[in-house]
Amino acid sequence: MLAAIKALEQYAVSGSFAASNLWQTSPVDCPPGSAPFLNAAVCFDARPDLTPEALLDELKALEKAYGRGRKIIRNAPRELDLDLLVFDDEQRQTENFVLPHPRAVDRLFVLAPVAEIAPALIWPGMQRSVAELLRSLNTEEEADANFFVRIFRWDYYNRDQQQPKAAMWLVDTRFHKRFDELMISVEQPQERQLKLRNLGRLLTHIQNVSAPAHAVPVYSGRWWRLSFSDRFNRYPVDVDALEQTIAGDCALFDAPNETFQQILIDTADNTLAAVTDEIDGLPATWQAFWTLADKPGDFGDYGPAGNSFGDRTQFRCGDDQRCLLLQDDPLYSDFALQRHRAAVMATMRAMLRLQMEHNSVRVSNLEQFIDGIMAQAIVQGDTVGATVALVQDGRLLVSRGYGYADYTRSEPVQSRVTQFQIGSISKVWVWIAVLQLVEAGSLDLDHDINSYLEAFQIPDTMGDPITLRHLMTHSAGFEDQLFGLFVSGPRQVGNLVDTLAATIPERVALPGSRVAYSNYGAALAAHIVEQASGMGFSDYVQQHIMQPLAMSTAGIAQPVPDELMQTRSKGYVINDGEPQERGALYIPLGPAGAGAATSLDMAKFMVELLNPRDTRVLSSASKAQLINGAYLHHPRVNGLTLGMFQASRGDAAAVGHDGSTLIFNAQMVLWPDADMGLFVATNTLGSDAVGRRLVATVSNHLGFDDRSDSLLPVESAAGLPGTYIGSRRNFSSASKLLGLLDTVTVTHDSEQGVLLIARAQGSKRYRGLSDNVFQQVAGPTRAVFKTGSGMGQELYFSDVPPVAYIRAEAMEMPLNNALFILLWLTVAMSVLIIWPVSAFTHKGHGNVQGQKFTTVITYLAVAVAVLFFVQVAALVTTPPG
Repeated sequence: MLAAIKALEQYAVSGSFAASNLWQTSPVDCPPGSAPFLNAAVCFDARPDLTPEALLDELKALEKAYGRGRKIIRNAPRELDLDLLVFDDEQRQTENFVLPHPRAVDRLFVLAPVAEIAPALIWPGMQRSVAELLRSLNTEEEADANFFVRIFRWDYYNRDQQQPKAAMWLVDTRFHKRFDELMISVEQPQERQLKLRNLGRLLTHIQNVSAPAHAVPVYSGRWWRLSFSDRFNRYPVDVDALEQTIAGDCALFDAPNETFQQILIDTADNTLAAVTDEIDGLPATWQAFWTLADKPGDFGDYGPAGNSFGDRTQFRCGDDQRCLLLQDDPLYSDFALQRHRAAVMATMRAMLRLQMEHNSVRVSNLEQFIDGIMAQAIVQGDTVGATVALVQDGRLLVSRGYGYADYTRSEPVQSRVTQFQIGSISKVWVWIAVLQLVEAGSLDLDHDINSYLEAFQIPDTMGDPITLRHLMTHSAGFEDQLFGLFVSGPRQVGNLVDTLAATIPERVALPGSRVAYSNYGAALAAHIVEQASGMGFSDYVQQHIMQPLAMSTAGIAQPVPDELMQTRSKGYVINDGEPQERGALYIPLGPAGAGAATSLDMAKFMVELLNPRDTRVLSSASKAQLINGAYLHHPRVNGLTLGMFQASRGDAAAVGHDGSTLIFNAQMVLWPDADMGLFVATNTLGSDAVGRRLVATVSNHLGFDDRSDSLLPVESAAGLPGTYIGSRRNFSSASKLLGLLDTVTVTHDSEQGVLLIARAQGSKRYRGLSDNVFQQVAGPTRAVFKTGSGMGQELYFSDVPPVAYIRAEAMEMPLNNALFILLWLTVAMSVLIIWPVSAFTHKGHGNVQGQKFTTVITYLAVAVAVLFFVQVAALVTTPPG
């Protein structure tokens, strides 16, 4: 915006340009969760060659130059929005052009900035000045709807301009409510909560003080000084960073820059006593204490001695040391009040940050990061709606909804109400159920699963039995089933045991030898829970997981109960820039991915998983199995726990699970060392990148570094280059061909000393960490090769723990198959061309030689086709290795 304001000077007559301050306002009529707006006004004498129409065209071109594009989500914020409000006293109305702007006089966020630079401007057609129109607005209603803060001063532009005699300051009437939420979230004792809430309301009252035109009441004899005590050094406070932050806050408002010496100004006689009383009651864990300086009139550089306010400044003090600062410069009353409010808010921010410091994360900053990423996702059309929950130290820090749960009805996402499908995160409920029954002695992780199955058996085609431990680590050796995962109606779901018996996958690897993510394996484990408990799986989950954790909106039943279906978010795809609703999908293997919950319920679930103590749901020993590694490909690459995936970035331990139902996407990540958990879900096809961005942002915010300091050039990569194919695929039907699309190509660039690894996300450069371990250059991903017979046989990536990439056989090589297809197409096209040409040119001549040539080409085409289909048959029937 600052660059756009500067660019507007090109349309002004020299010396006539004035710009207002920037004003931050709450978004109006925008998708829920949208970020605050920035507003400003400029006033100038337009160049003589500019008509209103020509100027409007220039403004639209400027919008485009600064990145404004087509809106995807209705009423989504724009990158830049330039409106022509007034052009002299012209009044006109055409199909595409109205002067003056028809709604400007009803909008506080328009009139307030304009009043700063042109308060006496007479609005065309109304015969009233901007200042009069501003005063006529219902300020109480507007203040409740719009939070106004001036966040930048354009003194460079405004130094020679007439300022309004009284600044129009409106206060966020929700400030004390927000303050309540923050302080309640840190779980102070009740008496301290009350004191802190009162302090918040008191500071809100201070902010509400209007600025008289020529006088600002001050307490001249009192200073508040913020300093630090050595006895609190056991808390990791970054004093330098805090000082810079508060100094920056003050600088934005032209406030005093002495970081720990903020002047508090008030008008009520009882305010000083009230403030003192509240400060006396502050928690001792705040790493700050307050002292009073009793020297009357001591304002340091900003007092009479410094004479910083100019020769016209006077101080008059009474016996009670309550002084009145008088001056005849109308600019100062506005200027002083800005300093005062900035000081108050900077002080509050400092205290809140100090309170949160021991939690290893600054909550207010992290909330801003989350809000920024999610608001951007809504604006860009990455998702129609989303929900987020963040927990730490057993407390809910963030529970937010963004965008729409029902776009057609403009129903917003509500974090405590709106259900999102969570896909495969549902599997964690399966594994918790298994561990509960292991604790009860009803199941054993290392027994043959066939001993628990009654209606059907898993064929013993590999010699070694499959155990629950294999199912929990996705290493049972099952092939994947690419079709039939989703159906369009609940009647197609059927009974779980019947579905399992009818769709037993082929066993293509020895149990425990290789990971390959399996939906069937999770659903099979859920059926074993049913057998061992004597309950239907959804009933078991409700009774033994949801109810103990008070997860009142979570469930996995199909069909969904009516009361929950009413609060479930719709699913969307975006076509031609317009969200289109898609019907609900159902999952025959329901326990593997049919779960749904609000972000608030998922917050409760994460708190339970992070709690290291015994609870009603799980013992501490079982929770440790969910958190700690159970199947590791290599010590330096993420593996699997008993039920989740390691999701570490750099040296920061993390575990989690993600899920997708084609339309809905969800991620859950836990950082046990920080006692923090994050859940995010979206309701739009292809929106999984939103969650990944958010997870990366939170991880980086916690100080977890993705980079490695000791990457080595790859001088030799003998045996590693080649093509590798993912283990999660089908091997016994034609759908095996689709599995060949999940390929990874590895090449060695000896000149640059890197491995080039090409995946679906593109080609990335990798350097060495140790033998057969490589780190992405300027990225978080690690790759590990397992070798045999002098060659790389398997490849693992840190960002996809449940999949192994296996060196492709010759017949599986994409290039070989492409050459087969190209050869067959060439011969077939030759036949199509030669047949009619030969028939036409040799008609009636009995040209035997031409006919023989045509016949040979035909036979050749048939032979190539036969060879190609033999190749396909071999691919379909040959197991890996």
